[in-house]
Amino acid sequence: MAESLVVPEDSLKVGTVRRMADLISQAQPVLLVCLGYYAGAWIAKALRFPDSHLALIWPPTAILLAALLLVPLRKWWIYLLVVAPVHVVVQLQDGVPGWGVISQLIGNFSQASLAAFSVRYFNKKETPLFNNFRGVVVFTIGAVIFAPVVVSSIVAYLYVLSGWEQDYWYAWKARVLSNALSTFMIVPPILLVGRGVVQTGKIEPRRFLEAGLIAAGFGLIGFAAFRTEAAVAVFLYAPLPLLLWVTIRFGVGGLCLSLLVTAYLVFLDASGGQGPFATQSPAENMLALQLFLITISLPLLLLAVLIQERRDKAQTLRASEARYRALVMASAEMVWRANARGEGFFVNPSWQQLTGQNENEMRGFGWLEAVHPDDRERTARLWERAMIEKRTYENELRVRTREGNHRNFHVQAVPILAPDGNVHEWVGANIDITERKQAEQALHDLVAGTAVIGEEFFAAYVRHVAAALDQRLGRKL
Repeated sequence: MAESLVVPEDSLKVGTVRRMADLISQAQPVLLVCLGYYAGAWIAKALRFPDSHLALIWPPTAILLAALLLVPLRKWWIYLLVVAPVHVVVQLQDGVPGWGVISQLIGNFSQASLAAFSVRYFNKKETPLFNNFRGVVVFTIGAVIFAPVVVSSIVAYLYVLSGWEQDYWYAWKARVLSNALSTFMIVPPILLVGRGVVQTGKIEPRRFLEAGLIAAGFGLIGFAAFRTEAAVAVFLYAPLPLLLWVTIRFGVGGLCLSLLVTAYLVFLDASGGQGPFATQSPAENMLALQLFLITISLPLLLLAVLIQERRDKAQTLRASEARYRALVMASAEMVWRANARGEGFFVNPSWQQLTGQNENEMRGFGWLEAVHPDDRERTARLWERAMIEKRTYENELRVRTREGNHRNFHVQAVPILAPDGNVHEWVGANIDITERKQAEQALHDLVAGTAVIGEEFFAAYVRHVAAALDQRLGRKL
């Protein structure tokens, strides 16, 4: 009994190793967020204007927000708890007083939590935010506008109380714009990578060439266009062609990276006392630069998402058409399509196998040549009436085979209507009813040639059907 309860030592080791591996895999994203939070704080410090405590962008809150959007709600406390010491350390290293550290901690964590909760609440289906227009609107309202405005209204007051800032309205405006700009530029690429939306397949060489040309263009603009205060017009318009190029060709991720490069180049010149954003005090220059970057970021982000949404719909449509064509090709029935004018433009191979007409010969109204001469006028009349009335077309006709005889078909087609109510195309099918017609004709002939009723008619009918079946079976054998 005792021996049967002993667990093998190897099993214990395997279980321990497996639990350690699971613990490490769960800790990796948390540690990555901590590292990003720490690095983001020092990046923000490097992007401060002289004699100012507020930075052009504030990456830590954006990184934490992206993490909260990627993980389940029940795990939020883990990230907030682990990141809190990182925040305290980096702020103390920066010389921030105690109350300033606490007020920034409250501001960062409450804003990230409120923004993540707002976006998730209005995006209940958990659809990708940056693949459709509605997702971007939800993200912009919840994470870019609502959360920074609400939280900054409280935190700016705490900044003033702690002595970190003196002007409440300046602290409020600077914090709102800084966090809004950071959210625009940093959160989208993190979400795209974290959710596996970014394609990681083979990249064409020309894409590297495009990226190199764009980088060279930004370098040229940073060297020439932003260097003098007189080059205001050049500065305002020079980056736009490159940003539009990136938006169309590289989507949301490429756009956000390009906006970060643009912001860095403009900041270097403005902080050095050059360019159009160096004409006022550092505080006013900061606000003007942030507002400018937000102004160009929002429409470009919406454009990138609209383009991506259109590409996704086109890809879905192509896949659907491919499945439809494969199904039609594999179908034993004759399936065909006609345009709004009733001209045939597609039919599966069954038609050619039956009639000998290829796809070019049946296009337009060439298919009528395969219809029995006695059925053509009625077929054309019914087809024209269905197109005029935009209703289902239904007809029975005879079709000439490549051997020269005719087979009977039941033809039915339905109109596919466009959003404006007009017919976009017709989709129809031809069902072979030759056997049914032959049976009906046989029954008609039997009734016509038999002058009996009741039991005599039934016996004669059974004999006729049996003879017909024997004839058909003998023909097949």
